[in-house]
Amino acid sequence: MSSIPQSTAFRALCRAAFFLGISASSLVNAATSVAHSGITWTFSSDRPTGTFANGEPWVVGPVTVTGITPNPGQSTSGVQHGSMKNPVAGTKNGFTNEADGSNLLTAVRYDATKNVALNLPLNLAAGDVLASSKTGYDGRNYMETVCVLTVLASAPPAGSFRPGPYGSSHPVRFNKSQINWNILKNFAPVTGTPTKAQIEAKLPALPWWEWSENYSGNLLCPWRNMAAGNDGQGIPSTYGREIANKWGEIALWLNLNHPQADKEKVMIQTIQCGIDIASYLKNGGGFYHDGGHKCGRKIPLLIAAVALNDSELLALAKNPDIFQEDTQTWIVTQSDVGRSVVSPKETYTQSNVGMAEWGVRHRYEPNQDDSRWVGPAYRNVVWPSMAGPVLAAELMGLKTQWGHPAIFAYTERYKSIAGLGGFAGNMWSAYKGAATTPPPGVTVSTPTFSPSPGSYPQAQNVTIATSSSGASIRYTTNGTNPTRTTGIVYSGPVTMGVGVTTLKAIAYNGTDSDSAVVTGTYTIASSTAPVPPSNLRVVE
Repeated sequence: MSSIPQSTAFRALCRAAFFLGISASSLVNAATSVAHSGITWTFSSDRPTGTFANGEPWVVGPVTVTGITPNPGQSTSGVQHGSMKNPVAGTKNGFTNEADGSNLLTAVRYDATKNVALNLPLNLAAGDVLASSKTGYDGRNYMETVCVLTVLASAPPAGSFRPGPYGSSHPVRFNKSQINWNILKNFAPVTGTPTKAQIEAKLPALPWWEWSENYSGNLLCPWRNMAAGNDGQGIPSTYGREIANKWGEIALWLNLNHPQADKEKVMIQTIQCGIDIASYLKNGGGFYHDGGHKCGRKIPLLIAAVALNDSELLALAKNPDIFQEDTQTWIVTQSDVGRSVVSPKETYTQSNVGMAEWGVRHRYEPNQDDSRWVGPAYRNVVWPSMAGPVLAAELMGLKTQWGHPAIFAYTERYKSIAGLGGFAGNMWSAYKGAATTPPPGVTVSTPTFSPSPGSYPQAQNVTIATSSSGASIRYTTNGTNPTRTTGIVYSGPVTMGVGVTTLKAIAYNGTDSDSAVVTGTYTIASSTAPVPPSNLRVVE
């Protein structure tokens, strides 16, 4: 799996490095070829080479590549190997001539003119990236492996992260010395905790590689780079459910009390994958929500953003319109009541307002939503796996940085109805449940309603507030008492519609005793809702 330089000049360069006092960690090797994870690039002459923090290769340019192994002539199962220079996702690919092109969107099918391996030698300048594939169609994926060779103007500082592989700009921006290890917790392991070896096996020193936002784009996801688990037949899977489960286990494992040295390899590759996902998004990529296909990609980017304290990465991670797990979850509002859905799906009623919900393609195809719990099978296909990443973010205190409160509310709703097992379920029971046990102390201020409970001629948007700084609020409209773990998380005004509605709320902060439950009854004569005042402040 390591990058191997090959050169007759290697020993002489090592002796020179010794006399110059260069440390082993920053040693630059002169090499006529570099091999990594089954792919070898051969150069026309010796060039300085080395590896990034995770072991992937770089070479100082300009460099002329005279050979790539395996090459397009060494096809396997009728599928051709290929390479692309400065690849842009979502476009025609030069990696594989695909066994069945009809399975892919026309926009991303094979184009031989993009396969630079067919026209060697290839001149690469500093700043270029060469991505090369090892293909082998297995009925699930067209590519087994994709490796990248990054061309730099000079040797980077030891411990540098590889730049993201997509597009035309590849500056070295990050170093492992920047990692803020304090973002991780130190929980004791629970039953079902994966071993260090099991977690490391999920993260090979390979780029996180995506090509298309569509579900069929999974065919162009190399399984050695990103697969986890299997589809029930023992075949490595790039289905989003398995990917989400994998990242949930990784993120939760990083927050256990293992020595930092034991976490370093996993943390470095997690951050590198986050950098790659950001590069994909900035260069033509996306994640169209569709069942369980493209979920699970957010947590590695979020961890990279906070670990490196980088505002650009965080802006991508926090955007609620990018990742499938966010665009599938929302809080039901008055506008959802009675809206059209495709039969036999069922629409939403007044009693659903304020409920955290999931939809198979909610953001862009809301007519596919379904209020039934049992009806939408994908609800139960996806969320047991997505609970791990969401739980990890919450335990790390990253709900604000995640940028989409509805996903946390829905995960709690799912857990309360369907339960959660395995490693994630045991972590939830041990640490999320424990964290919500109210300790003795000052009592949080009881919430207040505005406007006050009473009878009104038209619908009312009720704000709920507490004078206790930093406190959260949960409420119900079904007559049950909310607690710090049940009820709807308050995130904005609650609409009181026609009829009689009992609103109950509680405030809590995890440090002091919970407030008393406040109850108010609203009687509304008309469904016409007033426009909410512009100066309302949401208390979270």
